[in-house]
Amino acid sequence: MCVSLYRTAALLDVCHAPAACPISADKQAAQNKLDREFGWMVDPLLTGRYPESMRQALGDDLPRFTEKQKAQLKGSIDFLGINIYTARWVWHNPDKPFGWKESSRDKEGVPIGEQGGATWLYNVPFAMGNVLRYVGEKYNRQETWITEFGTGITGEGAWTGNQVLNDSYRTKFYSGYLNSACDAIKKYKLNVPMIFAWSL
Repeated sequence: MCVSLYRTAALLDVCHAPAACPISADKQAAQNKLDREFGWMVDPLLTGRYPESMRQALGDDLPRFTEKQKAQLKGSIDFLGINIYTARWVWHNPDKPFGWKESSRDKEGVPIGEQGGATWLYNVPFAMGNVLRYVGEKYNRQETWITEFGTGITGEGAWTGNQVLNDSYRTKFYSGYLNSACDAIKKYKLNVPMIFAWSL
């Protein structure tokens, strides 16, 4: 008997994109960002088609799958792997190429979270749970792994001794994201068997 040990997966980065204001234009802008940066790759593999917002925006410039191709694509991966680090507010802006503006600060200039060791990296625990919920509800509880999440800290390369051992910021980051993931998995009955931390 031959037993296959291989499984197929799609691995993508995803930046949580909450609407900056609870109005329909900002909500649609946030969805459009997710569709273009995440759904563009994932939707064909799990649903056999591109996101509707992309179809409406690009029309015939977006390839169309034959029925045979749709059948071959749909369900062609065993699980979905996502890397998630942070979030950015999104609001509608018709002057931008894709109709939205995004920022790590809200309209009053308040950061979305505490900044880590990179200009783009903010500690936003709710991003983890919200992304897992979104993926689970949109894709029918598809098996999903968190393949990367983590943070750096400015100046940590020079740390020694107790500074390395008493890494309170990274402890806060990981506990916040893991608690957010666990809450979402339990509340929404999500299929998330693996979570891996990024570290160097």
